[in-house]
Amino acid sequence: MKQVYRLMLLKDSEYISVESYDSINKDAEEILKILISIVKTSKKNITKK
Repeated sequence: MKQVYRLMLLKDSEYISVESYDSINKDAEEILKILISIVKTSKKNITKK
């Protein structure tokens, strides 16, 4: 994903700290999991109708 690549560039260029990167990356992973769950649930609900 482009966002992960961009985050890594920011970290590697020392524009953001490793701690900031870890925190942002963890939050991004959680958001992605939530969005995937929403899409799967929506697809199931659409199929039931």
